[in-house]
Amino acid sequence: MNQTDDPRENISQLLNLFRPIVDDLSKLVWKSSDGFWALLCRCVLRRQFDALEAIVDLTHRREGHSSVPLLRPACEEFLWIKYLRTLDPAIREAIVLQNIRVLLFSFFSVRISPRACVNRGEPVVDPHSSCGSPKRRVSP
Repeated sequence: MNQTDDPRENISQLLNLFRPIVDDLSKLVWKSSDGFWALLCRCVLRRQFDALEAIVDLTHRREGHSSVPLLRPACEEFLWIKYLRTLDPAIREAIVLQNIRVLLFSFFSVRISPRACVNRGEPVVDPHSSCGSPKRRVSP
């Protein structure tokens, strides 16, 4: 790797260096007995790597301001992983599993349930719903 004065070029070189490693780690034959921690770490690594590639690409095109939405999830993931690493593995696994359940319930209850789009016959605003345009919220 040749270091240059352009940080974007240095990061691009690092990404190219780590791409085969990240690609290999992204291939996982997962069994439920393995738990979710390793899967979560691999998913975070992949998303972080892809976000860095996108950010570098945007800065090369002088559109770095468009990369800001990629930074918040990266910071949140970093903080979560850093915290979860401090926990006992059994507790960590339980937290990860419960978070997965909450996220899946939230995802499916909003997108599949017919009640997600209607409350007492009236439309409900839900920014995550795929029910169409925003509508007014109905009081219970």
